[in-house]
Amino acid sequence: MTNCILTSTASRTNSHFENALKHGVSQAEFDEICPDGIALSGESMLWALLNTGKSNNKTWDRINIGDEIAFFGNRKVTHHGIIAGKGINRRISDSLWGTDKEGRHWDLMLVITDLNVIDRVFDPVLLGNNPADRGQGTRIISPLTDAYDGFHQMIGIPRDDSDEWTEEEVTMMCAAFLMNTDSEEEILDIMAKSGNDGARRSPESVSRELDIIRLLHDGNADRSRLGSAAMLASEVLAEFKSDPLETFDRAERLFQERGVEFEHVFEGSDSEVEIIYGLVTDMEPGRERTRLIKERMNQNKLRKLVLKAYGGRCCITGIELESMLIASHIKPWSKSSKEEKTDINNTLCLNRFHDGLFDKHLMTITPDDGVIHYNSSVYNSVPESVRVTMLDAFREVPCVKGNTKMRKYLEGHNRIFVENGGTV
Repeated sequence: MTNCILTSTASRTNSHFENALKHGVSQAEFDEICPDGIALSGESMLWALLNTGKSNNKTWDRINIGDEIAFFGNRKVTHHGIIAGKGINRRISDSLWGTDKEGRHWDLMLVITDLNVIDRVFDPVLLGNNPADRGQGTRIISPLTDAYDGFHQMIGIPRDDSDEWTEEEVTMMCAAFLMNTDSEEEILDIMAKSGNDGARRSPESVSRELDIIRLLHDGNADRSRLGSAAMLASEVLAEFKSDPLETFDRAERLFQERGVEFEHVFEGSDSEVEIIYGLVTDMEPGRERTRLIKERMNQNKLRKLVLKAYGGRCCITGIELESMLIASHIKPWSKSSKEEKTDINNTLCLNRFHDGLFDKHLMTITPDDGVIHYNSSVYNSVPESVRVTMLDAFREVPCVKGNTKMRKYLEGHNRIFVENGGTV
């Protein structure tokens, strides 16, 4: 993902900046610092963060080749460029800037190319800051935020919209992300085959969009301040959550229009699609066979979506072995309405042992406190080792506690549990 970097040249770093401008950067220095960087173009210079071993190092780690960078000081944005490379090099940094009073080095180095003079007023309001904020240190601005648009407005350079994705492309991308492993290579392969009329996204473009979708899905973005680059992905992900099967059906049609077999997109390591078709090979072709295939495919899609929503682990034990995980409906699939069948809040990701107990109402989970309750017959029928390691060791489910959207499903499950002799 391409970020924008805003870094201060005020006070003590002002002389460093002047030295860096005068020095420029030779090809030999560039090759020594980062031989795998992008080619230098136009005016270039070296810059660095102080190696404090703390916050500066974390900031430097988040800076990527290709990111934009702007320099500001004394209420002015002075220069803008592109990060061509990065690397730690004490020899070159010491020759330029020496050390600070504590003997620390400015050796977290950045090579900046396409350097241009800006000379515009620094306006923190555009970045969502207090108007009195003069700006300090180095700040990374993500394209997920509205500050990203404010950054480009402030420096007077339009953001590059040539990489903007259409709603159809984002829908396919979200489907590929939700229904496959987290392997970026697999998703790149899928999207490379999905170009319309030969217009295919570059691996770099797919990777950037995947980063945005992953951050949004994992909840690592402030949805109240999304920038335009992330707003569309957020809306599409919301559609997958509110009506997953209908949205996946739309994605299926989009892939098919582009000549990509739908089964290729959603086939997992255990060849679920082949299994699904194998279940109906003895049936006569016709409406009932088609209905069953469709239902099995939908169940398979929903399973993958549930595993993704629960982070690929059992919500009780934390087991991550996918072959041992079940997308368990709280209200049985057969008794659920069309809407309830596809409601993520009607599901739990359970290991096979607890899924069996939950499905038979030999255990339940109370919605207010997330506490697990077992039927006494379970305790009386398992060895002590199982009782200790699989029952007593897990007494509550944090993701259920106080979840109002799950309440109606769990309360129904609680009632049947009590009717079968359990107590809550």
